[in-house]
This record gives sequence, C-alpha cells and structure tokens, in this order.
Amino acid sequence: MRMSIETLHTVLASIALLTGTWVILKRKGTQGHIWLGRLFFFTMLGLNITALGIYNLTGLWNHFHWLTLISLFTLTAGYIAVKQANIRAHFYFLSWSYIGLVAADISELFARFTPANKILVHFPHFDTGLIFALILSCLLLLPKINVK
Repeated sequence: MRMSIETLHTVLASIALLTGTWVILKRKGTQGHIWLGRLFFFTMLGLNITALGIYNLTGLWNHFHWLTLISLFTLTAGYIAVKQANIRAHFYFLSWSYIGLVAADISELFARFTPANKILVHFPHFDTGLIFALILSCLLLLPKINVK
C-alpha cells in the first residue's frame, strides 16, 4: 500500500504540531528539548517538502507554496542559529516556524472540518481573523520574552 503525498503531509503536520508544542512546554537546553527539537525540525522539513508537491487547490503554484518557502526559511535560519550558538535568533526563527504551522492548521481546520466550516457561513473570514490575531499577538509578545 502506497501513502499519498497528502496523507504523508498530514501525518508530518500532526507530528510537527505535537512535537513543537512539547518543545515549547519543555525546559530549554535539556536533552529532551534537543531531541524533540530535532524531531520537530525534520518533520517540518518533510512537511514543507511535501507541501511543495501538492497542487490540489488550483493545479498551479499558489500562495501556499510561497508560504512554504517562508516556512523553509524560518526553519533553516533557526537551525543555523543554534549551530552558531545564537539562542535568541534560534528562538525567534523557530517560534515563527511553529506559528506558521499553527496558522496553516487553522486554515486546514476551517477548510476541511465540517463544524468549523459551518462557522464561516455565519462569520465569513473568521479563520483569517484568527490567523491575523495569532500573528499580531505573537508580533507583540515574542519580543517581550527573555531568551538567555
């Protein structure tokens, strides 16, 4: 049995969401943080690679592919930063990588989950509003977090 690229993408997204959440909640710098961080990195890398191969929405390159390139940039920049012992940049870039993942999950939830989709009938663009609220709150809060 062969797994479709969409199924693999969904599996990787689920693992990345779980490991990313766990990394956020765990004490930083521990072996557990490092191990889960690596798992998050590689699942996000696979998630982004599979995203570049999915064309179901329009049949063409679209805005989701551009967002994937941004995700690859933040993911790679976070990896490079930790290798250079720049913990502040590591925190910043991987935080945005995770925020992008959550924003994509919000979009998918409202596109594919019927009860959530029904909300859009009464409140058009509610999903977009949630994503903008997430991004705005992170823009305001991330700089206030003291990273050592």
